[in-house]
Amino acid sequence: MDERVYGNTMASDYIKRKVTKIGNSHGVTLPSKVMEHLDLGPGDEVRFQISKDGRVALDKHESTSGPEDRSDGFRQLMDNYEASFRNMKNRQDP
Repeated sequence: MDERVYGNTMASDYIKRKVTKIGNSHGVTLPSKVMEHLDLGPGDEVRFQISKDGRVALDKHESTSGPEDRSDGFRQLMDNYEASFRNMKNRQDP
């Protein structure tokens, strides 16, 4: 079993999925273990974060209340604040 350390957690379960074609897009199914871990259900939104070292993180996107019009940058601003607060919290946790 391949075990790697990511941050303060150890990942030991690697699950492989194939990319499938869905219309003009592509998709990957999420295993029930991942759905449970992220507390995801039908209709929930997920967010992908691509790091500079090439890793891609997936998490549940918690909607913030505010204007639905994304053209004014409000949603992007709120997402950046959310990520900053999470980073600050993670630095404080022992």
